[in-house]
Amino acid sequence: MNKSRVAIVERLVKHERYGKYVRRRSKLMFHDENNSTHIGDEVLVRQTRPLSAKKKFILVEVVRAARR
Repeated sequence: MNKSRVAIVERLVKHERYGKYVRRRSKLMFHDENNSTHIGDEVLVRQTRPLSAKKKFILVEVVRAARR
C-alpha cells in the first residue's frame, strides 16, 4: 500500500430505542502522495474521484502529528 493510508472516523450516535450513545466507526482509504503520514496522526481528507476500488479520498493536510 505505497501512497495509501486508512483513516478511522469515529462518531457518537444516539440509539433509537434506548437513548444510549454508541460509538460508530468508518474506515476511509485515502491517497498520500508523499507518504508523509504515520500511525496516530490526525489528518484532514477530502473526497475526490475514485482512485481505485476502495480509495476515494485524498490527503489535504496533517492537522496534528503523533508523538514519535
